[in-house]
Amino acid sequence: MSRTGPESTQISSNEVTVDFSTTVYIDGPIVVSFQGPLPYFSEPEIAHIAPLLKFSGDIPDDRAAWHHNYTPINSWMAAHIYREVNGWSIKETADRLAAERDLPQMLGFFDEGPVKGDPGDPPSYTQLRDMWEEEFTARHRGAVKVIADRLVKYCRNNGIPAPEEVFQPEEDIEVNDVHEDDQTVRELTINKTADVWEHIRPLVLKHWYLKRHHNWQIPESQFFDAHAALGADSDDVCAESGLGNYEAKGVIDDAHYPSTHRRELSKFNVEEIRDLHRSVVKDIIAEARRKGELVGKMTLAIDGTKGHPWTGEIERDEDGNNIEPWRLGYKNDNDTRAQYYYQWAAIQVVGFDIPIVLDALPVRRGMTKGEIVDDLVSSAKGLLDDVEVVLMDADFDSEASKNSAEGNDALYINRKSRNKDDKRRMRQMWSDDEDEREAIRIVEQEDRHDMPNRKIVYVPKTMVDTGDEDEDESDGMRQELIEDFTETVFEDNQSNRPDSSPFDSVIGEMREEEQAKKDNKDEDFDASELYLAFETNHPLAAKRPGRDKDEFSDLEHKQAAARIVRKYGSRWGIENGFKKRGHFLPRTASPNHVLRFFGFIFSATLYNAWRIVDLLVKLSVKDDPEYTPLVTASRFMAVMEGQFGLSKPPPTA
Repeated sequence: MSRTGPESTQISSNEVTVDFSTTVYIDGPIVVSFQGPLPYFSEPEIAHIAPLLKFSGDIPDDRAAWHHNYTPINSWMAAHIYREVNGWSIKETADRLAAERDLPQMLGFFDEGPVKGDPGDPPSYTQLRDMWEEEFTARHRGAVKVIADRLVKYCRNNGIPAPEEVFQPEEDIEVNDVHEDDQTVRELTINKTADVWEHIRPLVLKHWYLKRHHNWQIPESQFFDAHAALGADSDDVCAESGLGNYEAKGVIDDAHYPSTHRRELSKFNVEEIRDLHRSVVKDIIAEARRKGELVGKMTLAIDGTKGHPWTGEIERDEDGNNIEPWRLGYKNDNDTRAQYYYQWAAIQVVGFDIPIVLDALPVRRGMTKGEIVDDLVSSAKGLLDDVEVVLMDADFDSEASKNSAEGNDALYINRKSRNKDDKRRMRQMWSDDEDEREAIRIVEQEDRHDMPNRKIVYVPKTMVDTGDEDEDESDGMRQELIEDFTETVFEDNQSNRPDSSPFDSVIGEMREEEQAKKDNKDEDFDASELYLAFETNHPLAAKRPGRDKDEFSDLEHKQAAARIVRKYGSRWGIENGFKKRGHFLPRTASPNHVLRFFGFIFSATLYNAWRIVDLLVKLSVKDDPEYTPLVTASRFMAVMEGQFGLSKPPPTA
């Protein structure tokens, strides 16, 4: 791809500056460009740029310029570039131009504004078709396609949405009762799954490769198709039996041996696997990014997860300590004996966005949380335009983790492990005097020179449903309570509201929990058990500039805490993602940590495809889709199985 002129895009909340310029040749050089601020649009898309392109040079035009219906060739070129970058047919383009009256003006079809019945009407389907098929030469058409292709690549390289057609939701889909088994939703799911995987599969094969000898016989694509099929297999199989099933089901005539499968995939090292996965993710982000998805400031979550339990031998030193670098011990609540797992840490987009798994790494013995956070956040910054905030659970509550986030210019919100000071403050908050009890407290830590101020936010435990006696095990939010809780504190007009608020019901729930604990434990009740703590450097929890923290009103405390807890609530997306990703993870008994990591990271590709399909289906049938999946993982896998030979063979490379 050749391009003239510098390429840079600066996106701010108020202005977008574009610097696109390229040269094509018809009879001579034609410079096509748009440089400068993009008017009217703070969240630009490629469709906003294409109509504003300027042409410098003589574009061949054999039409009679004196004719009253004459429109300059530049406008027709721009209209077809606009069509190409959107991936539309000529009919779709004509319909859009007729529906959006500003577009014909931007493209140059109106000299003095549209007047119905005059030649200034938007170009019709017939006119667009005749220009493309009859008036344009092969050089005109080739130039249009080259310009459109270069503009698409420019936008994708600079974070401006230019989605592939396959990543666009369907339009004009009417569904009376939106649920997974509605016939329309079911058919849409099947079609979108097939379309998305048909598009993503070549992206995988474009980047993934095998380190094989030159005399190979099994096509390279078969190894990755096979692994995807194992992940999509609802029988939860391993390679040993799964590849045999692959052949028995008639998918292919000559399945490679399981030992060959394991040997070839284990030739990668960890960094190579991560690089290959990131390459696929980078392409998916560039092609799937659209207005509202994967654009602007992103919220990410980091978390760790375990594979299937390791049941083999553990190598120990003379004192009986586990010295295996990749098989780490873990004590479950119901069993005090340590179980051993291969463990991974991942970073994922969360919130109301496409929850794509960006990167992951295997956790080895001695690796610090700070190292993990630094590695994953810096990796994510190479894939996204703007990492705003990183959400981490109490397992990552360490000074090193927070320093690593800040070292990568990211805000963070951490579930905090409670220390003596935290518990003392919590007991103070739950005063013996019921009228003095505090639901919320924000403690600002010492100012740090040229660094974000850190705060500890104390909130009632009843606002965060841990779902377990071990509060560090789960952080699923009680969404209904939080929505009620935030409804009042975010009300625009607070002056006329009564003193009562959802906090009153929160305090009531805390009293009930207190009484229940006293009834069960008598004098062992500890008021600190009623609270949770979060630590953050996020400005949402900061005091107002120029005001002493003592002037931070009770209402402002509540608003700040609500924002922090609400933002942290997005973190459940990665917890849910780990649970669902297990559906795509084939079993293996291999002791090779590289092969196990390959299985985990490849399952993330299937998971990403599923979440894209789910979002596209929801956007097709809902005006304001919620985060909860409409397309379940099991339904997606059922369709995926059909893509890998239960009903037809896998596509050839």
